[in-house]
Amino acid sequence: MIVKRYKVSLEPLSSIHVWGGSEAIVGIDGLIERDEVKIIDFEKTFEKLNRDEAESFTKLFINRRYRDAYNLIREKIVFKKILKNNTGRILRESDRIKILPDPVIPGSSLKGYLRTVILNHLLTSMNSSEASKLLSDTISFREDPTHTADSLERAVFMRKRPPKSGGFYDVLTLLSTSDPVEKIDILTSIRRMDVIETLSSRSIASIYVEVFEKGSLVYDLYISRPHDFDKLMISKDLMKTFSDIYDLSNEMINMISKDLLNILREFGCKLVENELNKIKGINMFVNYQRFLEDVLNRLCEK
Repeated sequence: MIVKRYKVSLEPLSSIHVWGGSEAIVGIDGLIERDEVKIIDFEKTFEKLNRDEAESFTKLFINRRYRDAYNLIREKIVFKKILKNNTGRILRESDRIKILPDPVIPGSSLKGYLRTVILNHLLTSMNSSEASKLLSDTISFREDPTHTADSLERAVFMRKRPPKSGGFYDVLTLLSTSDPVEKIDILTSIRRMDVIETLSSRSIASIYVEVFEKGSLVYDLYISRPHDFDKLMISKDLMKTFSDIYDLSNEMINMISKDLLNILREFGCKLVENELNKIKGINMFVNYQRFLEDVLNRLCEK
């Protein structure tokens, strides 16, 4: 049973990139025209070509004569997106651009962020010795970094299923998020992303990425009530297992239903404060510092 519904709207405060795993290579996947890169929709383009055009294009493309290939069919090319070059540099053929997924921020990414927010709230709500013990018992830096927190999440969010079922029950299955149900005035562009060594204030690596600049993404978020296991005709051993699941689920859902907006605000403001502390006093980040201070003043003042 759904106990609460939210309509969530995400709007970027600054440029956002969530990589979906795909790249566009300038000159192959995208054509440069003035200050824009036009990303080609190959499927729709080929639908418009006759057999001779398709064969000639393919032959030129295989032989890496990309300009000749595109000049041959230029009037029939269909573009899936047109991106303004906001890198401050001239893009060249063979430059790679990491492309945003569609949707720009999937519901799964929003759900993952919510898990992190809730986990942080639960840990910071514990007394320090209890939180330290939980972290030392569950976090292993010998693990693959993508799985470092798996044991911590199992301890906080999961309970064992009955023996015959196996595995774990994740109480946050009761919190569900849709992919964007509405996209309003979405604007994306190409920017250069730099990795900065803070001590030397120099760039040690850079890539070109498509970023989400403006607009809003609207999601549906649902909070459901767990099943009442007392009404099931089951053995005492199974009832103990189901009771553990129910108690944790009920506790978690009550907390989320009551405090979700405050928990999100609390975590978001901590992120901004932590970011601000990292770059304070570094001259090259003075504009970024002012931006973060403005965000704190506008959105985080109590």
